[in-house]
Amino acid sequence: MLLYPVKTKRFGLPNFRVPNQKVVFLFALLRTAVPPDDSVIKKMLNDNRRLFEQNRDLGGYLAEV
Repeated sequence: MLLYPVKTKRFGLPNFRVPNQKVVFLFALLRTAVPPDDSVIKKMLNDNRRLFEQNRDLGGYLAEV
């Protein structure tokens, strides 16, 4: 897991939304497939989809550049 502060003024790409704050926190989950077999990978992909959909339902979006 990663969690660290990032200054919002560093984000200058179009379509990249950040809160009206000087600092936001980056959060990332780093996972590995152990053992790397098809069933483990399929479960991880399904979990990723579920997390993406939850984020989208809360207002997150994928910006098209």
